[in-house]
Amino acid sequence: MARPARRLKIFMYFVTVFVFLWLVFVSLPNFTLYSNQMTKIIGHNGQLPQLDRPILINGIWQMPNYRNSTNSNSTSWSNMSIPKIIHQTFPTKMVYKNYLPLINSCLTLNPDWQYYLWTDSDAEALIASKYPGFLSKYLSYKDNLERADSIRYIVLHHFGGIYLDMDVECQRPFFPALSGLPAFVDQERQEQSNIFWSMPYSAMNSAMGSAPGHPFYQFMINAMSQYGKVGNAFESTGPRLLTAKYAEYCALSRKASNSAKLPPVALLESRVMSPLMDPGKDWKQTCLVTLNFRWWTVSLAGCKTLQAKNWRMDDSDNATLAVHKFLHLGYRFKAGSRKAKLDITKVFPNRVKFFNSLS
Repeated sequence: MARPARRLKIFMYFVTVFVFLWLVFVSLPNFTLYSNQMTKIIGHNGQLPQLDRPILINGIWQMPNYRNSTNSNSTSWSNMSIPKIIHQTFPTKMVYKNYLPLINSCLTLNPDWQYYLWTDSDAEALIASKYPGFLSKYLSYKDNLERADSIRYIVLHHFGGIYLDMDVECQRPFFPALSGLPAFVDQERQEQSNIFWSMPYSAMNSAMGSAPGHPFYQFMINAMSQYGKVGNAFESTGPRLLTAKYAEYCALSRKASNSAKLPPVALLESRVMSPLMDPGKDWKQTCLVTLNFRWWTVSLAGCKTLQAKNWRMDDSDNATLAVHKFLHLGYRFKAGSRKAKLDITKVFPNRVKFFNSLS
């Protein structure tokens, strides 16, 4: 009886070793990509990189050092501004009814802005026509979120304007507040980045803006093309890639000579467009273990900050232009919350434009 038991023990030993080696083989490339991204976000020596943070002056977000620069490259961009175009994406023109009041808030507060809706077919047509080198990458994406993420960088580079997720509700007109910036990216509540992602900060692609042709968005298109893995939108096209490349872009600009400085991309304060903590999560309960056992230094910092705010979930103030609602209707776990779809062109007649009307 001892011999079969010994054989089983040896067999289980080899199975354990095989599974361990297989997990290392599979996860190592992902860990390397993650490590490279986090190094760019945090900095090589643990010091946060110097980012392009705007200043609110007389109700207008500005980059004073950029606007006052006298180097030739910056001067060529100093008069570039975000055009009055709102971009959103959805698979077709039939949009969940949940989104319509939020879209209406943005159109009502910005009545002289154009509204471009990017359906799946229009997104592919734009890429095939204007960015053919990216088409094979776009078609390789396994996650629908990857396609939805990627097209937003492309339309901002090509047309300029402001991209918004459909679960963003506008509170105030975009101009004049954002009229002094050549480009911007939204920023998640720092507490949420700390607690949920263990990141010191996170750029958000739920709201972004740009003058047409801004090099940062070409930088993002190149980064997506070069990123080897697909299937995880957060890392391949979403906030983690955006945050890493944003930090890298800022570092490259600061290292460049005066004549080669890159035009800045403002990292908005979270109160401007993302003042909410995700209401779908119980942050107090999430922090209970972290605060008691002091695990994960970055998460602990976020929990302490949130606790000091008396667990305030909304940081909106007079500078808030829009609020990201975190409806998550694109995810399966929220399928039960989706309302019937309506034709957006009938709800907002004469406001919605598609790619075939732009070419």
